[in-house]
Amino acid sequence: MTEIFTLMALGAAFGWIFAKVIEDPPGQNWPVIKVEEFPEEKRIRRKIQEAENNLNKGKYFEGLNLFRELRQELKDYKDKFSTAEKIGIDSSIKLCLEQLSESLIKQKVYTQALPLLKEACTLFPEDINLLKKMVRLNLALEQKEEAIINLEKILTLDPLFLDGYRRLGKLYMETNQREKAIKIFQESMSNFPGEPRVRLEMLERITLSTPEGHSTKLTALKAWAEELLKDKNLSKAEEVLQESLKIFPENNLLTVELSKIQYKLGKMDTVREQLEKINYQNNLEAKFYLASTYLLKNEPDRALKLFNQIIKFEREISELTQQEKIKRLQSVEIPGENDAEITGAYHSILFPALGGAGEIYRKRGMIEEAEKLFTELLQKGSTFIDEKILNYFSDLSKDFAKIQDEREHYWKKQTSNIEIIINKKKEQKDSYEDFWLKFKPVEPTPSDIIGEGGMAVVYRGIEVKTGRKVAIKKMHRQFCLDPKARSFFHNEVSALESLSRPQPHPNIVEFISHGISEDRFVFAMELVEGKSLRDKLIEGEIKSLKEIYSIVCQICTGLERAHEDEKKIVHRDLKPENILIRNDGIVKLTDFGICRVSSLTTSTRQHYQRTRSFVGTSYYSAPEQYPDPFDGRMPPIDHRADIYSLGCIIYELLTTQTPFVHDDPGIVGLMHQRRSLSGSSPQNIIPPGIRNPLLMEKLGLNNEQKAILDKIVMKCLQKLPLARYQSVKELREEFVKVKSEEK
Repeated sequence: MTEIFTLMALGAAFGWIFAKVIEDPPGQNWPVIKVEEFPEEKRIRRKIQEAENNLNKGKYFEGLNLFRELRQELKDYKDKFSTAEKIGIDSSIKLCLEQLSESLIKQKVYTQALPLLKEACTLFPEDINLLKKMVRLNLALEQKEEAIINLEKILTLDPLFLDGYRRLGKLYMETNQREKAIKIFQESMSNFPGEPRVRLEMLERITLSTPEGHSTKLTALKAWAEELLKDKNLSKAEEVLQESLKIFPENNLLTVELSKIQYKLGKMDTVREQLEKINYQNNLEAKFYLASTYLLKNEPDRALKLFNQIIKFEREISELTQQEKIKRLQSVEIPGENDAEITGAYHSILFPALGGAGEIYRKRGMIEEAEKLFTELLQKGSTFIDEKILNYFSDLSKDFAKIQDEREHYWKKQTSNIEIIINKKKEQKDSYEDFWLKFKPVEPTPSDIIGEGGMAVVYRGIEVKTGRKVAIKKMHRQFCLDPKARSFFHNEVSALESLSRPQPHPNIVEFISHGISEDRFVFAMELVEGKSLRDKLIEGEIKSLKEIYSIVCQICTGLERAHEDEKKIVHRDLKPENILIRNDGIVKLTDFGICRVSSLTTSTRQHYQRTRSFVGTSYYSAPEQYPDPFDGRMPPIDHRADIYSLGCIIYELLTTQTPFVHDDPGIVGLMHQRRSLSGSSPQNIIPPGIRNPLLMEKLGLNNEQKAILDKIVMKCLQKLPLARYQSVKELREEFVKVKSEEK
């Protein structure tokens, strides 16, 4: 009985509280909750539901009209709906406008697409993606002034949008606003401090934007050449300085800088001819390089005279303070922006001069003078000793042996010690400079850039020996020192090299050569003249089952080569951007940067997989490519992850959409990963035939073909790898049935 009274008391208390909540008395602190509905609410909510249904079915025009009406109606009931609901309506309007504009863009009806994007921009004026789309349409319609305005807005919102600086600078140039173009290129360098690849590119753009005869032209050319030298691109730096000399033929400093590069390139006769024409008496570097050419051309007297002038200069400044030394070095035109650079540049000619002079004395039998200079070199500049100077030491040891002098053993030991160091350097040989002797860009303009990502840039080039056109992929310098980033690049080079042996595969981009140093990484591969699958999808160029069939079968053939027993390479980032289609229809797989070699030992493979975070592109990645939500480890990954990604690509070819669509890639990843195996989850994948039946009809598919394609795609997209096709060969054989069902 006591319990009954207690429950009655509680019920009365709750009833009193509820009454207080809804009576809304003035001055009370109770939260006011409106429980009654206003007359129009049900109708408006039904309308919202109808509009959303149209959106889900791809009926964007009908959905847009309803959402526009709703937006107006919500203004009349502004106090009845939450801010979140109003924003939701605006977001839906934006989505409809974007989808309709995309449809018009595919049909190349740009004049009708642009007003839709402008309307979307009035709702979300700071949406960078909308502004970027508007810029593309502005450019397609040759609306340069409008494109400039939109690009200026984008860079205000996102100062790290590098391509924006490129496009805006180019537009300034095309509209005769040269000073603004130079300023925007300079601004980009300021916004990307410590990123040499940006500095190198923008210096090139500044140089090309500066008119002939302008006072800043020489400064721009020199800055560009200096950056190229830092980048170890000698052949390109030579081109730039040659161009500079055409404009400023009387500039001796330019001549010396060009001669230094040509000396490294082995063009001794050219170096000698150039330096003998100028007044080099006050330039220590010119004396050294001219002396070095004399020595190589067996003119020891002329070489020794110049070497001794450098050595004499060293004796003169040896007792000076550091500050006084720097001033003297600057007076003889030793380059450098600070004390360390100036000193380094000076030592790079002083110590080889000691070696050269010592060798001339040794050959003349003056071994005491030679030993004195070699000893000074050994004590002060051992890091500058190369194989040539090592041979000088070895010959000196032999000379002492001939006269039975005990110093033979000392120099023999020194030679042996230095030889060990040089051999170690050989093992770590810098192949980066060698690469640029074999390959060069097609033209000295930034327009050769094919594409650029977060880690690397790809541009057109030529193999010097054969004249063959190539694509050169160069890793951004700031990533070259990052072990993880370097491993991606190493993976790609190793994978492509493996896949190109013993012979290149017709459906995989061919690897040609690579260059590497401590802080540089570059490689050359086959240049594919054509478009990516992504470009073809955007431009609506894939219009028949025949094209889809050809593309999918060729992708399968390329993946078969990668997945085969000897190689066992898993791409892990298969997506339309990484599938190139030549103008003749041949498909090429590329970008193996995050691939994984499956043929590791079990323990090594498990460690490799389970200690790394997600890599890939979430719209196309298999569920097992994401860390386990419970322990954060990576599940095992094999070739069946690529089959899942290929399923996503086929899905997009058949519907124009990926299996899961959301603005946030992270949420898309969760949708892939957390799908229910039972099929009852809201993250279910709708079969292509149901998702976009209209497109299926346009492709000319009959019912049997639709059923087969739905079955193939849904099997590829099974959450568990065991439920998918177990090989791309099996998938390709199944896909052939689609062709056989044609009527």
